[in-house]
Amino acid sequence: MVDATHHGDEPDTDSYAARLALALREAKLEYRAFAARMGITHMGVYKVLKGQSAFLQTPQHFAACRLLKIRPEWLALGEGPMRNTGQADVVDYRNLAVAIISEHPDASARELMLELIDLVDTKAAQMRQVAGQRALAHTP
Repeated sequence: MVDATHHGDEPDTDSYAARLALALREAKLEYRAFAARMGITHMGVYKVLKGQSAFLQTPQHFAACRLLKIRPEWLALGEGPMRNTGQADVVDYRNLAVAIISEHPDASARELMLELIDLVDTKAAQMRQVAGQRALAHTP
């Protein structure tokens, strides 16, 4: 497996690959067993761990976080603690998705995915506005 140490005994968490390797090691999972449990190819996981692929695809990223009991923001960006602290963590999935998408190698796919996020944001805002207007209309 990938060596996840970099300065003495301090684990390397500078990259997605290093954070995934650390999470696998703490879960006592070899990458092949992890891939099997995830239903993805072991070569896909291997490429991520070796830095040959930037990250797991978004659905697999979130599934991996659930399996490994780690926070998606930590795996994707290295932000915050590895695991929930017991306090209510507010997750900004929009910014997390944008950060993951921005690493996608295909520029046209990146652009389409970002446009889709903006479209969803716009539609959600419209729906909230309509719901608010309906609530006001039914207030005595």
